[in-house]
Amino acid sequence: MYNKFLKYNSFFISSIYSLWVFLSDKLRFTNHILENKSKYITIYCIRHAESVSNAHKRYNIKHLKLWDFFFGKYKEIIDPPLSSEGIKKLNMFINNGGPIIEGEKLLGQVSLLLTSNLHRSLQTSIAIAGATKNCKIYCLESLREIGFETSDIPSMTKADIMREFPNIDVSLLSEQESKILLPESIDSVDNRIQQLFNFLKTVERNNKVLLVSHLYFLKKLFKEWPWWYISNLGIIVAVVDLDKGKVIQFKRI
Repeated sequence: MYNKFLKYNSFFISSIYSLWVFLSDKLRFTNHILENKSKYITIYCIRHAESVSNAHKRYNIKHLKLWDFFFGKYKEIIDPPLSSEGIKKLNMFINNGGPIIEGEKLLGQVSLLLTSNLHRSLQTSIAIAGATKNCKIYCLESLREIGFETSDIPSMTKADIMREFPNIDVSLLSEQESKILLPESIDSVDNRIQQLFNFLKTVERNNKVLLVSHLYFLKKLFKEWPWWYISNLGIIVAVVDLDKGKVIQFKRI
């Protein structure tokens, strides 16, 4: 009986101590961020709504059409737009206002929205911006998907985006059409991530930043591949250390 008491008592004390260490570390980290606000920025990252290519993949997986999944013609689609289901769920997401952050729906707080130059991201961004309060939208090529297949190649020039999405600021895009070699090199992706961090250094810290991007780019940004996954319109909040140029903390919300 005494040994059993010692066993459970030791387990209880150990658990309390582990919890105390965990909370102390969290508090220390939070205080460090508060003391060095200029060094850190919090960003909210969202994967675009479902595209036509995503819809084809979902259908092929559901019906076990593995050949079509790996070699289907949908892979030949360049820069696919949103699917009808993607638009439907995007409208539902917007009507809901997003998750509650600090007592208020996220979309009501967003003051700066960053989007890639791929059609599915542009469509998602312009729809979300309509639910915000005077949100500024910048198009950054650095946020585009990692170049694995033709669906990851931008089809719109700077002039095209200006015509179709006049409310999106394209001043940071190149005048020339993007030329991407598939598959894209890791060095190229790393350079784009660094370009993103360089841009974030210019952003005022009181902005609530929403970044609309893509699955594999976000995986690389958070260094969480190959098995990490986020669904369409899934949201992650991340803290970026601008001095070190890397994400130091993130979680799904």
